Amino acid sequence: MLAQKSAMGLFGPFFIDAGYSLTQLGLLSGAGSLTLGLIGALSGGALVRAFGSQPILLGAVLVQSLLLALVALAAFGIGPHWLAPATIAPIALVISSAVMALGFVALYAQFMAWSDPRQGGVDFTLFQCADAGVSMIAGLTAGLVAERFGYGPFFAASALVALIALPLLLQATGPRQDKARSHV
Repeated sequence: MLAQKSAMGLFGPFFIDAGYSLTQLGLLSGAGSLTLGLIGALSGGALVRAFGSQPILLGAVLVQSLLLALVALAAFGIGPHWLAPATIAPIALVISSAVMALGFVALYAQFMAWSDPRQGGVDFTLFQCADAGVSMIAGLTAGLVAERFGYGPFFAASALVALIALPLLLQATGPRQDKARSHV
């Protein structure tokens, strides 16, 4: 989620720098987040119930890393004309909302699986607070990195962080860890 959370904060500025207005950003972000975020959350619940949290978390991270790689290519100006920032920015803004919501459902289901039933509320709250702390640090760091190095290197690094996280996520949510299916 580190890559997703840091990148989400910069999709808006990237969208604006690609030539869109604040009104267009607000409309697309609001409608996209509401609609596709809801669809992502509902499908995340169904998918976690059917398959458990691990494959859904891995899938969400993989899709997000591919999306971030496309945004990085657009920011670098590499690739075909359809990969221009003005084309990819709205797609990234909307699709990322769905993928993030789907990933949140799987992540929070995993938090519930990791929580001790005797103090589930406390454990889950601590996991969620740690997640919020990561969000704050990621947002601050994202702004600093993008300002210093530009969108291309930032989004490329975010895609790389997501890919590096996959084996760690696989280990942390291994077969003996995945009780999250019953918690959704």
